[in-house]
Amino acid sequence: SEVQAWNNLYTPTVYEKGAELCRMMQTLLGEHEFKSRMNEYFDQYDGKAVTMEDWVEIMLFPKTKAASEQQLLLPNAEEWMKWYSTAGRPVVITSLEPSSDKSVSTVKIVQQPPPHCSNEMWPYLPVVVNLKPISNSNDSESC
Repeated sequence: SEVQAWNNLYTPTVYEKGAELCRMMQTLLGEHEFKSRMNEYFDQYDGKAVTMEDWVEIMLFPKTKAASEQQLLLPNAEEWMKWYSTAGRPVVITSLEPSSDKSVSTVKIVQQPPPHCSNEMWPYLPVVVNLKPISNSNDSESC
């Protein structure tokens, strides 16, 4: 028996990328909508042999939502599956660069493909950023 695709193997990368895909969907959809779509997925596929494509399809195009209610922020299923099926994981490099007077800071986030992959742009990477002002006082204010 021959392995037809790398994602048919039970490797740490498959489990890690699956978990990352779940977190990305939850980040983009919001906790309530993600839970609703997960419930639809379980209702439809409970006890059946399924693929990651089945899960992504429910996340992107739930049957319980009218087309006008679909999330417009989500990339198409092809982009998600390209990310999932590409071997390896991108390296994410972040930096915070304050202006000279420190009144403004720029957050830079760069994805680099793994060394064995082409330099083409990796698809969608949702990021949640929580910024708090730095003060010299002992106040614990946050924005």
